Amino acid sequence: MRTATTLLAALLLALAAGTSAAQDQELPRLSGHVVDEAEVLATETEDRLIRLLSDHEAATGNQVVLVTLSSLRGHDVSDYARRLCLYWQGETSEQHCGVLLIVVPAERAVRIEVAQALAEALPEETRRTIVQREILPFFHSEELAAGIEHGLRGILAALAGGYIPPPDPRPEAFTRTLGVIVSFMVSGLYLLALAYALLRRRRPTIVAAAPVPAGEAPMQAASGRW
Repeated sequence: MRTATTLLAALLLALAAGTSAAQDQELPRLSGHVVDEAEVLATETEDRLIRLLSDHEAATGNQVVLVTLSSLRGHDVSDYARRLCLYWQGETSEQHCGVLLIVVPAERAVRIEVAQALAEALPEETRRTIVQREILPFFHSEELAAGIEHGLRGILAALAGGYIPPPDPRPEAFTRTLGVIVSFMVSGLYLLALAYALLRRRRPTIVAAAPVPAGEAPMQAASGRW
């Protein structure tokens, strides 16, 4: 009985090791400061970002890595980012994943993952601001490279203690949307009043209800998706 139990335990350990190895094969290798698996960056842009991140690490010792993925392989973006950091940390004895910017265009997902040592310099509120105001406005316009570069520069500025967030575009969008809604409401009331006046005069008329287009909804960045 003891021998059978030992064999079963060994089999389970082997299966777990095989599963872990198979999962690791799904993860991209850390080939440098920029891992553009999704191929969204032009060569000139990629070279510029590599120099930017390399210079930052040389000056501060903090490593910032960008990775673009063709797919999350069925995983949640937050879980995938953590797995990727752990996998990269195990590849060498050097410190990796000080900050990770992960972008998955096909699944419209973006996330900033930060190591505990840098969490104070790059707190959750700042990360959320960078995603919503620096990255997503460009992603909404399908300008992925521009959004990535603005996001990385925002991250570096925050780590240096000099990050100034751009104005939040949502209040302006909300005001614009509210103005459109009020305009259509006023127009609708005017048409109703005109129809009522015509009916009281007993003049036959046909009032055609024009379709009222919905105004542009305020931009909302939920869970780092666009």
